Amino acid sequence: MRVAFAATLLVGVMGATATASPLWVEPPPLPWTLVPDPPDLSAESWLLFDERHGAVLAEHNADQRRPMASTTKLMTALLAVEVGDLSSPVRVSEAAVSVGEAGVDLVEGEVFLLRTLVRALLIRSGNDAAYAVAENVGGSAREFVAIMNQRASELGLHDTSYANPHGLDHPDQYSTARDLLVLTRAVLSHPELAEAVATRQISLRDSPDGQERVFTNTNQLLFDYEGAIGVKTGYTDDAGRVLVAGAERQGRRLLAVVMNTDEHFSEAGTLLDYGFDSFGSVPGLAFADLRISRSQLLAEAATPTTSADLTVEAAEAPEVEVTVTRRPVAIRVGEPPGGLADLLGWMLGMFSSEDP
Repeated sequence: MRVAFAATLLVGVMGATATASPLWVEPPPLPWTLVPDPPDLSAESWLLFDERHGAVLAEHNADQRRPMASTTKLMTALLAVEVGDLSSPVRVSEAAVSVGEAGVDLVEGEVFLLRTLVRALLIRSGNDAAYAVAENVGGSAREFVAIMNQRASELGLHDTSYANPHGLDHPDQYSTARDLLVLTRAVLSHPELAEAVATRQISLRDSPDGQERVFTNTNQLLFDYEGAIGVKTGYTDDAGRVLVAGAERQGRRLLAVVMNTDEHFSEAGTLLDYGFDSFGSVPGLAFADLRISRSQLLAEAATPTTSADLTVEAAEAPEVEVTVTRRPVAIRVGEPPGGLADLLGWMLGMFSSEDP
């Protein structure tokens, strides 16, 4: 089989030892051809991530601290699940209804389940709901903010700081595209939160004066982008438009973060398109990890927590089996150095050929 033989030759290049039993390892994303440069976006910072393989596919100023606006509410919702009791009743305070800006028209003295308010802050980005959640979970908004910053430290969000639970502008309220990615992954690990960010509409019971309260998700990609799964929008004067967006197609989940752009939906969609269209999985190469730069093709050592064993059987010598145990390698695509590009091109041609 040509795929097995090609993989065996590459193993020979990298170094191999004998073993007895084959082992299939899930392959990482690799380009079917040399991948084009990432799209040119107006966002001040952005990042594209492949969840299935844990690979950052492209990034720009991903560690630049910027106001994060209502993506703050991802942390508010996470703590509601991790610290709060979603079935507990929450009485809406005067402070909550007075936050201003985006809201879900809560009325002082109303009582909702914490679960309902968490959905309201994620789906409609209600500042009033976020403040009510903070008071319930933290005892006060001030104490809740302290918990937010503690949790950020635990998650390794070293370039993130919180000053409030809703995301309105404040000098001590900021994050980065990379930190927002880490936070989003933590949020999506909770099924109830993952379901909420993918919900298109929420209905609260009518207000005390009889006003109907039906709200549409602020994330337009849920309506316009194939495979969209959420996750959270944001906007303030200082932050500009911010969006963490996710989509799934054919078993792959991509996450895109864009910060400070006027075209957050279109630019996040462009990043997702780039990821889905430019990258694919190549069977048999379980020791490579794909990253993109604008101008280089190079192999560099990664720092994995564990090494992966890959056994490949050669068709021309079926009695021989080899195993390679090595660290993953990051391949950045752009201008290739001599040798490596020729090898990859030959292998990709083998992968696209039919068996004789």
